[in-house]
Amino acid sequence: EGEATLLVEVRDGAGNTAQVERTVVVDRTLKLVGLSRKAISPNGDGRGDAVAVTFKLRRPADVTVAVVRSGSTVRTIRLGRLASGSRSAEWDGRLGGGGTAESGGYSLRVTADGEFGVTTAAGPVTVDLTAPRLTVARTASVRYGKTAKIAYTVRDAHSPTVKVGATVVDAKGRAVAKLALGWVKQGTSRVLAWKPKARRTYTVTFTAIDRAGNRQAATGVTTLRVR
Repeated sequence: EGEATLLVEVRDGAGNTAQVERTVVVDRTLKLVGLSRKAISPNGDGRGDAVAVTFKLRRPADVTVAVVRSGSTVRTIRLGRLASGSRSAEWDGRLGGGGTAESGGYSLRVTADGEFGVTTAAGPVTVDLTAPRLTVARTASVRYGKTAKIAYTVRDAHSPTVKVGATVVDAKGRAVAKLALGWVKQGTSRVLAWKPKARRTYTVTFTAIDRAGNRQAATGVTTLRVR
């Protein structure tokens, strides 16, 4: 580590030479470990409200964390002089003026001013304040012994995939099945497949939660009749 000189020299067939010399600095003071979440929803509901950025310092340095959007710094968190070792800082989605960040893409940029100069490392995070929206069929029917298939779609403006689940309840209000449908690509039509064990009417309730922890705005409900 430290200052070094980079020398590039070229020579042609006639023996003429030319060279360029540049000074460079090798600095391993700062290493970004990562972000605790890829997306946050700073709405105060206790789910995904903040993100922590973790980094390592090889030697003491003055550290600042900047929240950047579209090239502009919207929040600065000054951590001061820190000793070497693993460190972290949290962003709660608040802006420098006290407001809450809007939905969209941001970058957490860590800057360390140390012995050899200033180094910077950054990681991306998405602010998502929008709840996913479920679209399901209101009714469905199937013959006994066959597999019921119910089409559904989930949409989310800022989460590419959404975690979907479903609960099947019989006419007496008893839950007879809980189905984990996994992380579903938003905007894509999917099908829930389930084989009823009796001739009766069931209620299938769909739920969805996105990458930032937002739950669906309205529960999707399908009435399933088994003939």
